[in-house]
Amino acid sequence: MTVKDYSKLKLVIWDLDDAFWEGTISEGEITPIAKNVKLVKDLARRGIVSSICSKNDMDVVETKLKELNLSEYFVFKSVNWTSKGPRVKQLLEDIHLRAANVLFIDDNKLNLNEVEHYSPDIKVSLPDEINELYSVVDKIGKDDSELSRLNNYHVLEEKRDASREAVSNEEFLYSCEIKVEIHKDIENQFARVHELINRTNQLNFTKLRINENELRDLMANGNYELGYVTATDRFGDYGVVGFYALNLAKHKLEHFLFSCRTIGMGVENYLYHYLDDPELIVEEPVAYKIDMKDASKWINSSEQTYSEYTEMSSVSNTNKVLIKGSCELEWAVDLLKTDVPFVDELGHVNPDTSADITSFNHSVNMYDAFNLSEDQKRQFQQEVPMWDDELIDSAMLHDKFDIIFLSGFLDQWEGVYERIDTGEKIALGVDKRDLTNLDILKKTLNKLENKNNEYYIQEQRQKMLQFSAKYKFIGDLPAKEAAKNFKYIISKIPKETKVVIFLPSGYQRGNTSKMKNEGKVRGDYNLMVKEALADYDNVSFLDFTKFTKNDSDFLETQDHFSKEVYYEVAQEMQKIISDSSKTEVNLISKQDFEKSSFRNMYSKLNSLGLMKLVMRAKSIVKK
Repeated sequence: MTVKDYSKLKLVIWDLDDAFWEGTISEGEITPIAKNVKLVKDLARRGIVSSICSKNDMDVVETKLKELNLSEYFVFKSVNWTSKGPRVKQLLEDIHLRAANVLFIDDNKLNLNEVEHYSPDIKVSLPDEINELYSVVDKIGKDDSELSRLNNYHVLEEKRDASREAVSNEEFLYSCEIKVEIHKDIENQFARVHELINRTNQLNFTKLRINENELRDLMANGNYELGYVTATDRFGDYGVVGFYALNLAKHKLEHFLFSCRTIGMGVENYLYHYLDDPELIVEEPVAYKIDMKDASKWINSSEQTYSEYTEMSSVSNTNKVLIKGSCELEWAVDLLKTDVPFVDELGHVNPDTSADITSFNHSVNMYDAFNLSEDQKRQFQQEVPMWDDELIDSAMLHDKFDIIFLSGFLDQWEGVYERIDTGEKIALGVDKRDLTNLDILKKTLNKLENKNNEYYIQEQRQKMLQFSAKYKFIGDLPAKEAAKNFKYIISKIPKETKVVIFLPSGYQRGNTSKMKNEGKVRGDYNLMVKEALADYDNVSFLDFTKFTKNDSDFLETQDHFSKEVYYEVAQEMQKIISDSSKTEVNLISKQDFEKSSFRNMYSKLNSLGLMKLVMRAKSIVKK
């Protein structure tokens, strides 16, 4: 077994079941492991904090931790049923620590491998591999008997939670009431300043390390201005968080560094501009670059400054737009240019897991997002291969919008599955292949093998058998059911929000009965949805039938269109947004429009006349 170096350890992330404690809490009682409980407390007294990444129910875990008087010893707890790799990676970003300073403990080697995959520099161990840590805990970190570092991370966690509720990060920063003071009496905080110079990495812009004698020489040198920075906000007092040494003759910063607890506050920008933008040669890497234009106006802001900001932001945030759809809308959205704040939820692939998130715009999944309980959603997490929480989530659930664009296109493409015992439905996959068929599911997973996600793939293979046994493939969603879904979705959206639904083209193209039937099916679908929503005054439709007059308006499928069609659709969207928001939306110029190309690969090939050659080549290969 390789001996690990714990000398720079700052955080330990624990799995719970059969790791931190004995037993599985979801199956019954657990037994605390005394030496682990002691270790967590001893680490905290050495300034090393602990967190949790566990597959469990948060309420159950939190109740047990409080019963054991341990809850306050853990920060940034991550307790749910999703994969641990992405969660640990996010946890490190939230807590502002480098993976190299973190240890993850889990009894499952698959979880250890997955976490290493997402955070390559992290230390990982099985529970029986940390005996050395028990013995060296008094020799690592530094004395923190008052648990100040643990308390600081609780403050950081509180700030993170508050920031998620704010409309924007800037609004949150103004609301923090951040106060920064610059002090010149270095001797008064000599030990802390020296510690910052030699231990700070993420926000140390010059990375020059000096010993105590060199620091005293610098203090005595009249050619330099030295200062340390203290910071407070409505969450707490952060003490000494920064230091600078400015060469007065050259107007150049030789030391410019800040504690990681200031990450995201903008203190470095504030100080840089306060010092009149001196020369700064940055030694990479740093967590944030200096914003040469942004002076972090929220720091030391007066009530007048904040009121000016809130007045300005209330105007800019009044007319927010949400656009939901897939590749059929990408190009129309690209053509829009607007100052109106808008969020797009277009189909995409999770870069970490290769999970296809296209389905979150299917009417079944939008229905699920509003209708399912947390237990039902968690059931999907545990049972559905290639799962991603985004599949049944949307900004509609968390924010208010003046205009929401929804799409009926995905209902034409995605297959629907039903849970046999309880009846919940979920849409997955864009080509209506039956993923309860193990052979098809294995082929789908194999396509992801070359994406360097082997640990994710292994986890999905564990889900395949239960998915095949517990779900049945329905296939096409009947138009009548889609109409009911949209009616329910609209009922959950505030009446003052304007809803525009994109409907597929009912034009019957081509010279085969199959192609013409695609148009007929979509035309019937459109009619059913329009009838179901006829009584809603806040709902209107953008029916692509209006924009398709002949076969040349289509590309390789019934649901991909020529550039000219997308341009017309974008113009309609522009008019809707402009009329509703009283704000001009500048459409891309005709000249730029002609130069631009499709984002979707198949549409790009078809527009160049190459798609038929590709399809023919695929046919030859199959033969």
